[in-house]
Amino acid sequence: MPSAPFDNNNAGWYGKAGQFLPLVFFCHSKLVKGARLEFFKRLLSISTLKGLDRHHTTMLSERTNLISTLGDMTKYWSPEHVLTMNESHSLKVAKLQGEFIWHAHPDTDELFLCLSGGPFRLEIADAPSGSEKDGFRAVEMKVGDVFNVPKGVRHRPVAPVETGVLLIEKVGTVNTGDEEGKTERTVYVDETKK
Repeated sequence: MPSAPFDNNNAGWYGKAGQFLPLVFFCHSKLVKGARLEFFKRLLSISTLKGLDRHHTTMLSERTNLISTLGDMTKYWSPEHVLTMNESHSLKVAKLQGEFIWHAHPDTDELFLCLSGGPFRLEIADAPSGSEKDGFRAVEMKVGDVFNVPKGVRHRPVAPVETGVLLIEKVGTVNTGDEEGKTERTVYVDETKK
């Protein structure tokens, strides 16, 4: 049986399937000649389904102008998915104006980058209790400013004037976090496009 899929000339495929190699070589050594061919056919069909075939290419995203995307948006507090990074993080843009609800994201940080308008502020619960009722601090954000809200920290954006932001958070994160479903402000964003 040729070892072509695992040689250095196919390093891209090897890198993607590398986690299978110890199992592959163990099973390959235990199989009789006729079963080896069947084993590799099945392995390659499974790998192909998972995007691990030798000819795997990564989808390239298209150039996106965030300011133009914001200009097309009509609703406040309704994020729009721009792209997914590393299959784990979503980049979203949103227009803000007024006060949002207090919430936290228990499983992810949330990064805010002020793109337009503003200034706006992020109110961050900083009391030992973790509750905004016991105290919070305000972080003023101007165009170009970035701030990361750590996971589990209660916060709310407040925008006295229309403001455009870029949000980076784990795929599947809902804008109202732990308050999901308790308010009409909850928005479920389709993160499968782009």
